[in-house]
Formats: sequence, structure tokens, C-alpha cells
Amino acid sequence: MRTDNGFWAFGMIISMVMSLVACGASGAGGVAIGEAPVAMGPPEPLLPGSAHFVPGESMRFELSLRGILGGEAALGVGVPGERDGKSVVIVRSRVASAGVVAMFKEVRDEVTTSIDAQTGLPLEHHAEVKFGDKERIIDSTFAGGEPGNFKIEVLRIDRRGRAQYRQAMPDKLAAYDSHAAMGAIRGWRAEPGQHAYLYALVGRHLWQNTIRMTGRERVRTRLGAFDAIRIDGVARRMHRNLREDTRKPARYYTIWLSDDAQRMPILVTGKTEYGDVKAELVDYNQPVSLHAGK
Repeated sequence: MRTDNGFWAFGMIISMVMSLVACGASGAGGVAIGEAPVAMGPPEPLLPGSAHFVPGESMRFELSLRGILGGEAALGVGVPGERDGKSVVIVRSRVASAGVVAMFKEVRDEVTTSIDAQTGLPLEHHAEVKFGDKERIIDSTFAGGEPGNFKIEVLRIDRRGRAQYRQAMPDKLAAYDSHAAMGAIRGWRAEPGQHAYLYALVGRHLWQNTIRMTGRERVRTRLGAFDAIRIDGVARRMHRNLREDTRKPARYYTIWLSDDAQRMPILVTGKTEYGDVKAELVDYNQPVSLHAGK
């Protein structure tokens, strides 16, 4: 299992996200986005400004591959502070191998993102990735929370090498990273059949995502039963020049968000070339003061 593939599922959700496909409320099968209800017009870009983050919230997930525990993940959202005249929130996540996977190889992915609290767009992204004896540090500097191209710098610790890339973006569109994409999807208020698209940086690669609000379902997880919003998606990896990387297959996934004010990402499922992947929320906390008045 490779970091870019087996653990991509959690990257697409966070890692929201996010790193997937499923069918029904059980999350045990799969339907592609093309099998979802007829869409309401062509996809529109998911515009910034409606990201959903709860200051101080924390989440813990269990990741499984083919039904076997493969990893654990945690995410925390800070309290907004001011930087260069902007209100900025820091989001951190950590993914680590566990269970059978940890017996064979250490996998760790720690990501910190500075996000413009007003637009929900990333300003800076720092990732420390370890896969066995391979280690990388990835620093991305986005276009100041605005549309535009951005810079990616990769330090290969195992090879003592450094590389810099410039990622192109479509005109008037801004890139998300996995944390910012999670906030944007949680904040997306769509009707059944409506779909949108966004570009998200996962690791050092840009993915073009098309998402569809399929409908509402009752979902049972380890945290209990939830009324949930189901979002089906497909992600395609892009080259630096924005051409699709046809060497990599499209990734189909489904995200279930709790249909309440918290919009918790309670379940993400999908398929990779390594088998079915699932990220299930097993713990969620937020400051007690934020519960008042709900």
C-alpha cells in the first residue's frame, strides 16, 4: 500500500478528504457518480466563502482497507487569529498506520494548514510524510487566499534532494488543500441532484473533484444512527499544466455528513486499486461553550 493511494481516502475527506465510493447507507458497496440522480444543470465551481469549521473542534477516525484496520487519523481546528490583516484559522491532522499495516510498514502523514477564515481558502500548507524508509516534507504557498497559480516545494529527506514546482490553476479559480476542501464541502448547501467541482491539493498532486449532493439517508456508524447528507464524488489527478493524468484511474468516493448544524463527516468510503477503503468517525468533540443555544 502506498501513501498516495491506500491513504488517499482520508486525504480527500480532511483530510476532510479526503481522501471513494459506496452504495446505500451501509457503505459496503458502490455506485459511481454517474449512477446518481440526474444532475441539476452543469457543474458549477464550488466558490469560496461558505466553509464550515467549528473553532476548537476535534475529530478522530479509523481507517480500514478491505475491512481490516489499517490506520488512525485525528484532526483539530484552532481558534481564528489575525495575521497580516486576515483572520486565519489553523487546521492540523495526523494519519498513521495501525493494525496489520503497522506491522509491515510505518506510514505517517502530518498536515498543518493556515486557512483564511473569511474565504475558507488555504494560505499555506505544510506536510510531513513518511512511508517506510521514505520521507518527504511538502510546503505549499497558495496565492494569498485568492485565485491563481501556486508554489509547491518538496524536500526528499531520504534522498537529500529538494524540488520546486509551480502548479497552474484555471482562470479565476483558487486551489483548496485537503483541509480547506473538507471545510468547503461541509459548508456546501446543495439540493439533491446539484453538483459542483473544485481543485484540491493532496500531498504534492492536484486533483480535480466533481461532487454531487445525491440525497439524504439514515446512516448507522459506531457513533450511532444519523440523518445524513450523501455526497458522491469523483477525483481525477492533474498534471502541473492542468491536463488530466490519464496514467492514474479516477477515484470514486462517497461522503456522509451529519444533517445538522455540526455537519460532521461521519463516514467516507470508496475504492482504490488496493480494495475498498473506509474512514469512519469514531470520536467528535467541540468546546462546551459552543453547544449552548443550539
